Amino acid sequence: MAHRYTVRLDDNNCLEVTNSTSSILVYRIPYEKIKDRTHGLEIQNRFIVYILHGKNLNGKDYLYVGKSKNGIDYRPVSHEDKYRDWDDCYILTTFKERTFLNDGTIQYIEDAIKQRIDSLDCFIDTTNVTNVGTANSAEEEDCDDYLDDVYDRLFLMGLDLYERNNPDDAEEQLPHGHLSDKSDERFFTVRPKFLNLYNNLVDEILKLNSDITITAKKVYIKFMLGKKYLFTIDCNNSEIIVYLCAKPGQIEDPKKVLKDVSATGHHGLGDLRFNLNDSKQIPIVCEFVNQVINL
Repeated sequence: MAHRYTVRLDDNNCLEVTNSTSSILVYRIPYEKIKDRTHGLEIQNRFIVYILHGKNLNGKDYLYVGKSKNGIDYRPVSHEDKYRDWDDCYILTTFKERTFLNDGTIQYIEDAIKQRIDSLDCFIDTTNVTNVGTANSAEEEDCDDYLDDVYDRLFLMGLDLYERNNPDDAEEQLPHGHLSDKSDERFFTVRPKFLNLYNNLVDEILKLNSDITITAKKVYIKFMLGKKYLFTIDCNNSEIIVYLCAKPGQIEDPKKVLKDVSATGHHGLGDLRFNLNDSKQIPIVCEFVNQVINL
């Protein structure tokens, strides 16, 4: 059954979307109102997840996902090092007297939203690496139901985090990670000259952890360990481009070979770029990936 929502905009330009049969609360508050504490809202539940949104007129908008167990007055305004021009802060919570939110569930929700943002490849995600918390399986199911409702409300507020269902989103898990010159043309493949280089890289990456999964998408190949994104590969005509899923400063790079692309649009996920064009560079990539695994 479709949800019926009530949308209310107050005098401080704070937007609230509610449902009379639900305990879920979602707000969109101008960032400056959060920063100055002039929003005028009384959010009683101290457990929240928040999303900061900043417009980028030259490309993808910026997002940051965080959580707090001490309400909205401090944490949402501590991320100006990620982006200086935040426009809005979306607050996700519930009525205090009807809540399943706790340390574990807000961590689960924060991580799920980050993964959703990264999978869409529509935004520049400035979020630090997140971890799944201590929520039990029943709580995780509640969180998934909660998020289904939240995504509807965010869409009404102007933040579209819906999953896409079109040919460009087609993907196929590669059991052994390898590509061949007869690969399905739906997916991005390397030129024959670089096929061996890619497959050799895969063999070495799987030695780091045999549980790493490798999936081909329309324009890139993603490497994951559980729900954690490690890196993606964009294979163009001249070289294999590796995007490490880490933020600038998180990876030790004594030879300064990584390029910060956090503010640059590109296929795939990851903020640190390495151009791989020789098999001698494979150990360098493996060392970087091992650092990402241990973040």
